[in-house]
Amino acid sequence: MNWLKLLMVSLWLWAWQAGAGCQSPSFEFDRRIPSGERAKLDRWLGEAAEAVADLAGQHPVPCARIRVYDGGRGKGAVPWAQIDRGEREGIRFYVDYRLPLNSLRGDWTAMHEFSHLLIPFPGNDQPWFSEGLASYLQYLLMARAGILSADEAIKRLDRGFRRGIDDDGHGGVALETLSREMWRRHAYRRVYWSGAAYFLAVDTELRRTGKGSLTQVLSEFVACCRQQNRHWTVDTLVQAFDRLSGTTLFADTRSSMMPQTGFPDLSRSYEYLGLVRTEAGLSLTSGSPWRERRQQLVADTVPSPLPATSR
Repeated sequence: MNWLKLLMVSLWLWAWQAGAGCQSPSFEFDRRIPSGERAKLDRWLGEAAEAVADLAGQHPVPCARIRVYDGGRGKGAVPWAQIDRGEREGIRFYVDYRLPLNSLRGDWTAMHEFSHLLIPFPGNDQPWFSEGLASYLQYLLMARAGILSADEAIKRLDRGFRRGIDDDGHGGVALETLSREMWRRHAYRRVYWSGAAYFLAVDTELRRTGKGSLTQVLSEFVACCRQQNRHWTVDTLVQAFDRLSGTTLFADTRSSMMPQTGFPDLSRSYEYLGLVRTEAGLSLTSGSPWRERRQQLVADTVPSPLPATSR
């Protein structure tokens, strides 16, 4: 073996050993962000990363590269964020580092973006799935982290669904087409929150039928399949989720929802959780079993075994 080959092998072994010992995301800060502000940002984004890891049982992308840039003033806590799906997955955050920690923690964007890492990129043609998952989880994760109460998380989720319902100027186009043409039609709210409604429907039905929960399915998926080196699509993700849950709920719910031209029907999920819409807003039915179900939707971070399936 000549010296060049020896050098290449040594570098490969060093990189492999470094990667093997990586257990959590790494944070890199724009040099324009003062060093005195970085501990605050690290705490805020680290909390979001840990909330997702708690839900999944581990960091879905252990060596995720989190890059933080100065996003300027006056455009919210996070004017822009983007998932990196390259050889080393990660997230870029453009933040207003001048805001206090409480303002940063009160913004949903960090929870939304870290939720994207739970699944591999399924392609650009069906954003309802990946964006729907992140939109569904963002407020629930804030409640799991103690930033919101369970009831407030549910109310914010409902307000998101209302934004999706109000985004109705798309000419009766089926969700499958609307999702594929989301950027051209600017149908972001309808697509994102229709996707979130899909995951609420599946999650509540899994619970109703005693088949586990979305949390359990995601935890199982991260453990068995997240790091598989393969081409993932929405089709293959749905198949994997059904296999892990021992049901056909993910595929069946998708088949019924995709041809719809209006916003998905939330009534069955709302009935299960004791949610009633009124002119004044969302009413939460008190007492058992509804309060316990809402708490469980937020708090079941420790997965229990799923029904035995062939995997």
